[in-house]
Amino acid sequence: MTEEGARSFLIISEEEGLFALDLKHVFKVCEPPRIWPVPCAPLYCRGAAHINGSICAVMELAELVECRRSSNLQKMVVLHPGTISLALLVGQATKIVRDVDVIFRESPDDPATQLLDLPEGTACLIDVSVLVQNVEKCFRLP
Repeated sequence: MTEEGARSFLIISEEEGLFALDLKHVFKVCEPPRIWPVPCAPLYCRGAAHINGSICAVMELAELVECRRSSNLQKMVVLHPGTISLALLVGQATKIVRDVDVIFRESPDDPATQLLDLPEGTACLIDVSVLVQNVEKCFRLP
């Protein structure tokens, strides 16, 4: 049981660095199931998958946040269904850390971005609400 108000984060390791997701948005981490391509979707959209009785859009995290494709996708992070029906392909989901075990600071490049200093490096905290807005914009019809 966590203390009231305490936050935990899933740390994700990609080829070019570390990312963090607030654990309250994460439904589960699993092996990627079969992914069905979606015609005319953006490059970072790998397709759709059947996960826990629902169809989820499957996006590649590295390409969503850094505009590049990863060659080492090993895990899938499924976001909480209350957030969006979305799963992220990632390199590795390495560990869970508590907020009391990290140092938070602003990014020098973007004051709206929070960084988490960890013993193994610095992780960029992904703002899930911004991520969801960007994904929804891409699929909105003109």
